[in-house]
Amino acid sequence: MSRLSESAIRNYELGNRFPSSEQLEKIANSLKISPYAMSDPNFDTYVSVMHALFALEDQYGLHAYRDESPVYRSSCLRTKVTIL
Repeated sequence: MSRLSESAIRNYELGNRFPSSEQLEKIANSLKISPYAMSDPNFDTYVSVMHALFALEDQYGLHAYRDESPVYRSSCLRTKVTIL
């Protein structure tokens, strides 16, 4: 369905090779899932973390907010996520 060879898919599954973004898109479309469901998240930078949070917000209606309660201030600031 993805129009990729069986050996290519097998190598991706075994971790011998990694699909390009175009190939990942074809596989995801044939499985009727988001390409993000098949890729490893990248949290190396602040920007990539923010993109992940925005994607969660769009996909699941989650909203991050800063909790200013004294319980969290004593150790460190934490971000809570609520489902609306």
